[in-house]
Amino acid sequence: MLEEQRRCEDEWHQKQLSKSWACPLPYYKIDNIEFTALTYGQALYEEGQRMQHCIFTYTDLCYEGKYLAFSVKYLEQNESKIKVHYSTLGLSRNIKKISGRLSNIEGFVINL
Repeated sequence: MLEEQRRCEDEWHQKQLSKSWACPLPYYKIDNIEFTALTYGQALYEEGQRMQHCIFTYTDLCYEGKYLAFSVKYLEQNESKIKVHYSTLGLSRNIKKISGRLSNIEGFVINL
């Protein structure tokens, strides 16, 4: 019984990873901030692993066109260092409004 449940979960996970969808804005850059659309299940999974959050659970909503997800990268340069910040931006799409949330801002420093 447990083996059957694992097999079903693995099949579901593989289906989620293989889903893909279109985004009206696949990439956008404002000064030193880059927004990259996450347009397939594997990308959502990898973003969730890197940022340690649950964006992968939004795969069906993205696939159905009800949610847009973006990986956000912000470069902050000070003197001899560049600090890279990452975040995930999610936009809920509905007929009346678009709402969003920026979560899990993470960063690291690169010494030049």
